[in-house]
Amino acid sequence: MQVEVFDGVALASQGDTILMLWKGGSRVHRLRWVFEKIEELLRVQPTFAVMQVILPSSQTPDADARTLIARELTRLRPKMRRLVTVPVGSSVRMSLVRAIIRAVATLTGLSDIQVIVEDVDTGIQRLIERAGPQTPGGQALADAMTALYAALAETPTAGAASR
Repeated sequence: MQVEVFDGVALASQGDTILMLWKGGSRVHRLRWVFEKIEELLRVQPTFAVMQVILPSSQTPDADARTLIARELTRLRPKMRRLVTVPVGSSVRMSLVRAIIRAVATLTGLSDIQVIVEDVDTGIQRLIERAGPQTPGGQALADAMTALYAALAETPTAGAASR
């Protein structure tokens, strides 16, 4: 597993899977870095699955970021098996994040592969439902999430990699 950090985003790739922890806001410069990492993975894997955990400190995407997300997810859709999002925080904030994600999923045709869950453990389970031949097992994914939290000096929330 390789953990990389860029300006408030930690990313781990293993096999055909990418895990992300967002401490910084969803802004164009961070998103470009993330999509570059996905392209690197696609050079060696035909398909992929993603789980992203969005911490309370991460601001929702601005207009430019939403445009980039919609364009890139539409382009990547044929190769994406699963996109799991775990918004962490208050119920009001989680509702806002869910609404934005559902809108983007509808616009990009991702509704059949996009899931939004309450905690990391459930996210790992939902990711594994669409496992490919190179998808790591549940314990390896939980360990990777623990490493992402450590890389951003964050404390895992309840249900985060508690395996």
